Amino acid sequence: MSLARDYHESGRVLDAERLYNQIVEEDPGNAEAWYYRGILLYQTGRKREAIGSLEKADGAQPGHPDILSSLGSICADIGDYDASIAIMQRAIDAAPQDAKPYARLGMMLLETRRFEEAISVYQRLNDLVPEAAGGWFNLGRVYEGLKRFEDAIVAYREALARKPHFGEAYSGIAAALLDLDRPAEAIDACEQCFRILPGDTSAIAYKAVALDALGDREAAAELVDLEQFLRVGRIEPPAGFDSVDAFNAALIDHIENHPSLSFDLEATSCHNGATSDNLLAEPKGPVAHLETLLVRAFDGYLRGIDPAQEHPFVDGAPEDWRIEMWATVLDRQGHQSAHIHPTGWLSGVYYVQVPEVVSEGDSGHSGWIEYGNPPDHFPAPKRPGLRYHKPEPGMFLLFPSYVYHRTVPFDSDTRRISIAFDFEPIRHG
Repeated sequence: MSLARDYHESGRVLDAERLYNQIVEEDPGNAEAWYYRGILLYQTGRKREAIGSLEKADGAQPGHPDILSSLGSICADIGDYDASIAIMQRAIDAAPQDAKPYARLGMMLLETRRFEEAISVYQRLNDLVPEAAGGWFNLGRVYEGLKRFEDAIVAYREALARKPHFGEAYSGIAAALLDLDRPAEAIDACEQCFRILPGDTSAIAYKAVALDALGDREAAAELVDLEQFLRVGRIEPPAGFDSVDAFNAALIDHIENHPSLSFDLEATSCHNGATSDNLLAEPKGPVAHLETLLVRAFDGYLRGIDPAQEHPFVDGAPEDWRIEMWATVLDRQGHQSAHIHPTGWLSGVYYVQVPEVVSEGDSGHSGWIEYGNPPDHFPAPKRPGLRYHKPEPGMFLLFPSYVYHRTVPFDSDTRRISIAFDFEPIRHG
């Protein structure tokens, strides 16, 4: 077992997996081997196999908090939130003084909008680790979900009392103030966030909404600035493919058979459709070619940014970054509600398959992407999107992650298939 762990920790995953398999075959009751085998499977992108291995570990050693916490987290990762919540509750029962399962259970309840249940979980977490800011921050998010915006602000300020340089807490305060129709104060909170996190995605989005709510549409448009920061591109067929259509056919097959593709998850903005987990987990298949093309486009985008320009988006340009990619498959009347990508700096979408009903002459823009309107819960004035784009197979769009965008519903039996991606800053320290 120690040799398998050494292989695992040193990155020799094939050797480690071989030894874990050998151990559990010879000793099916070895909970430790099943556990670490499950962790390895998860780390290599085989989440459903990982769940099976961790269930074996749980069967061999019922109630172990580490096994239950890992099992619950991975169930949530594939969208099985009911199972995750039940498992996290077992972890709490097994170790009621351990803060970790409370934190994970609270996050699952938050993501599935079970806000009333989440309150007591986060209150207990804050009792267990009174010096920690994270529980208070997420309690603020819970109160926002319940439209208890004053309580949310109190919770965010409790987080700041424990972690004064918690920029995300200031952006949370800004969001709550917007919901209370106090846009001038929301702008102040955004500026506080920028002092800590220059170019914070959420703060830029909220400041633009606040400026619009105050009637300063010119300043809001200048801040969003799609004219400058939106890019439209098209790919060339990667090596090994005769055409873009052939490449897209390979992507469609990969996406529709991807083991993580799940329909109508509770914690996403997707409706009447499915989303996948990160497509960059092995095996990447044809997505590897798309990754190369998009990274090249991102490098060109960065080179085109003037670092001397005074704009919070430019201030947040990352030195170190990572890319996340996931698929979205929309059926008839499928759409995505207005959202931003808070963890990203630059976001985008590549169009793989587009129904014929998505046409140039459609005044209703069925199936198009719309930029500009914030979610309905903000009391800012609504208006037609700052811009619409008609998707076409082989096209990709790049835009700042702070831009609110949605997909307009469409009526077709043909699926609308796209790959979304974020270039996320890696913050150090």
